[in-house]
Amino acid sequence: GLSGAIQQPPSHGKLSRDVPMADAKARKRPRVEWTAVEAVDGARVVYNRPCQNRPRTDEKGLDATKRAVQAKTGSFCACFSPSVRVRDLGSGKEILKDGRAFRTRYQTVFRESGTALEQRVLARAVFESARGGQRSFVLDREQHASLITPVGAMLDGTLGLRGPREQGLWALYEVDAAERQIAGVWLAPAAAPAAGAEGEAGEDQLEALRRTTQWGAFAAVVEQRLGAGWRVRSGPLHSVRVGSHELQGRRPTMEDEVTVESVAAPHLAGPTGSPLTFLGVYDGHGGRACARFAAEKLHAALLAAEAFERGAVLPALREAFLLTDDAFRQTEADSGACALVALIVGGRLFVAHVGDSRAVLCSGAGGAAVRLTEDHKPDERGERARIERAGGEVVFGGRCWRVTHPRTQMMLATSRSLGDIAFKQSWERAAAEARVEAQIEREAAADDADADDALRRLVIALPLFRPFSLRSPFSRGRSYGRGSAGGRGE
Repeated sequence: GLSGAIQQPPSHGKLSRDVPMADAKARKRPRVEWTAVEAVDGARVVYNRPCQNRPRTDEKGLDATKRAVQAKTGSFCACFSPSVRVRDLGSGKEILKDGRAFRTRYQTVFRESGTALEQRVLARAVFESARGGQRSFVLDREQHASLITPVGAMLDGTLGLRGPREQGLWALYEVDAAERQIAGVWLAPAAAPAAGAEGEAGEDQLEALRRTTQWGAFAAVVEQRLGAGWRVRSGPLHSVRVGSHELQGRRPTMEDEVTVESVAAPHLAGPTGSPLTFLGVYDGHGGRACARFAAEKLHAALLAAEAFERGAVLPALREAFLLTDDAFRQTEADSGACALVALIVGGRLFVAHVGDSRAVLCSGAGGAAVRLTEDHKPDERGERARIERAGGEVVFGGRCWRVTHPRTQMMLATSRSLGDIAFKQSWERAAAEARVEAQIEREAAADDADADDALRRLVIALPLFRPFSLRSPFSRGRSYGRGSAGGRGE
């Protein structure tokens, strides 16, 4: 019919609007080299996954807490070899002799410590063989919070518990690159960092460690496994702590979503392989569907973007916003969402947004607030001009300026968004289609024999209109690095 004859909007680079999200992620693309820190960081991500330890049953009356603890334990143990051993560095004594003992211990840790359990990494050194090979070592300065561990046995035969507590450790991980698992762990105690100076204290402790016998003991383990001629690299490790709060307000349902993801990105991370932290806030309107879709898909689209593999973060963000928006509009759901995304990797902060969700950076001893994004509002001069050129209208409705168009009674208080399909179709084109269909009917009624010819003539003559769109993915992407005012890219 007519839809096949009307020009569709162009695809965005190599991301076609006809490619589903799953297919886009599976496209053949270069893979950055896997590194040992991915195994260690992957284990920490699971370790920090909140796990409820209070009794809770599901709708079938089954013990949901037990299943959650078992699932977390299984995921954590999958990061380690089935024959993993954990040793005390000072005495050489085995703390955990095999995978079974390892699983038993951490199932108890996760069950008893609950949602407050957290591990932060304050400093890191990576040991590699100068000749290459399948083995490498990662030495982390870890700080554990709300840690409860099993200890000995009570008189009645039950396992005793110690904690909850803060505990600092040096942990040396032996990583098998062939299996992509942690094969062994050596532990040594570490002093707690000074209050309010976690990052600096961790770096100071790494330098101080080099002057102690503990460093010699760690080096001896490394040399025994890697042989002579190993090399070590170290540097700042940016450990991120994230908190969030949600408030539904007066609306009957919650329409907003938050995403926090930790992703290995060694090509962006620097010498210590700090993971990339992805933070997403999605402010939904007209329903929760768009915000939920973006919360589930946008970070995956970022990792699938070809620009991301090249280390071009801002173009990759643009690609991810466009792909997510295209994919959601194919669902034909009519809700929308503002989106605000921040990436923290390699000592840099990248921010991208669409809509009027706002990013603010607080830094320094006084916590001075710096606004990082500019709201996309209909009454802003550039936005108003863009909307009116496309045939839309900017009106004052309620308590603020809003955008609308002649063929709808809907109004939006933001000038850019994900979703909102009703504002991303051309009402002019729809009107032209209606006129064509009416003309075809008249022509067909007058002379059935000429109906097909009339259809062909009218389709060819149908004008093509540029759809009015709120969608410009995020007109301003920004990156911020230590000691710089930040850059801006389109």
